[in-house]
Amino acid sequence: MGKVKLNEPRPNYIERPVADPQKAMERARQQVRAERNRRAHYLITATARG
Repeated sequence: MGKVKLNEPRPNYIERPVADPQKAMERARQQVRAERNRRAHYLITATARG
């Protein structure tokens, strides 16, 4: 790890090794798909609402 400069924002997450990269990628894809579906559903219902 490099040196942290004063007043430099630190990330709000901790990086840790991934045991199974394939599963991690699939989980990320599923999250993206779910978010896209939520947005599409919102847009479709918004146009129907008026």
